Amino acid sequence: MGVDSPRNAASVVELPNNNDGYLNWTAAHSDGYVINIQRSLNPIDARLHRASCHWVNGAPPRGQGFIGSYIKVCSDSLDDLSNWVTERVGSAIRSCGTCRPLAPGSRAAGFAVAGPSASRLGGRDGGGNCFLALAPATGGLAPRPWAPMAAAAAGAEADVGLLVEACRSLPVRRWGYEEHDYITNVLLTVLDLMMRNAAVERSIRYYREHRWHEVRTLDDLEALLGRHADDREGNRQVARYLWGNDHWTRAGWLRGLATFLATENLRTQEQLRLWAHRSDYKKDFAGRVPYLGPAAYNWLAMRLGVDTVKPDVHVRRFAEDAIGHSLTDAELVRTVTAAARALGRSPRELDAAIWERGALGAGH
Repeated sequence: MGVDSPRNAASVVELPNNNDGYLNWTAAHSDGYVINIQRSLNPIDARLHRASCHWVNGAPPRGQGFIGSYIKVCSDSLDDLSNWVTERVGSAIRSCGTCRPLAPGSRAAGFAVAGPSASRLGGRDGGGNCFLALAPATGGLAPRPWAPMAAAAAGAEADVGLLVEACRSLPVRRWGYEEHDYITNVLLTVLDLMMRNAAVERSIRYYREHRWHEVRTLDDLEALLGRHADDREGNRQVARYLWGNDHWTRAGWLRGLATFLATENLRTQEQLRLWAHRSDYKKDFAGRVPYLGPAAYNWLAMRLGVDTVKPDVHVRRFAEDAIGHSLTDAELVRTVTAAARALGRSPRELDAAIWERGALGAGH
């Protein structure tokens, strides 16, 4: 059943078309709750939020209103919203993992607590189609299939669709960030991570102008690290020698990366390139280099020719604004990759276009 006009049932307010009315409601009810749901009332990707949550309040995604293909259902009372879900939707709605309107162990029939408290039920519908549906954390509503595909997969598909629309206006960018020098790739792996571009570029320029002929192999790098203590002052000396700055924490990360490369016998550019194309983050990198995670791994792989996505802050902000909820690193990479394929674009090229929009602004 769709929603055609504003309704008020007890303390529940449905706002299918009135963006100004919605903003007025959230301003007056900052301690209230909001359900974000498709106009068809399909709960596959619906979420329960606090009215103050940044996904449903503040600056709307892409400068548009909060109400469009998704409507808002508002109330100060979780119980009244729960009754609305029972009467109008008939299947559990998940709570937002960012604002967490339901505490673990809370008992609100009709809602599934974000995280481990939400259980999943699988089965087959009458036509023999497999489905996966979220059950309420404490019972109360029987989940039902809303599509012949898994609810989780359908939610992911909806996310991809929203991101595709957000990316249509992004210009195609030539991807030109491959790096063909072994030591430069090693240094960039610890430098180009949560650091401003100008600082990264200055650091690499210093290395190339002052240390290029002295540190050309992993053996050279290990010898340098071995001459300095693995403490704050020793790592500061390494940073000053390699990069001409005091980024001593990055020198500490470099020690862990050098140990990993030596252990895996990744001592040349070609060995590193082949490893990047054959490796898997979870199996081959996760937890093996202190402080370096999916962003560092994917960015290294991309510089070595792998067509993937770096889950950095600009890509994350753009994607999460487009789809309206938070994503794990793995979900972000999968969603952006799927959107790129749907648009007929390379994932790393779309990554560059998104990054440039976030880092440089819409005029670039």
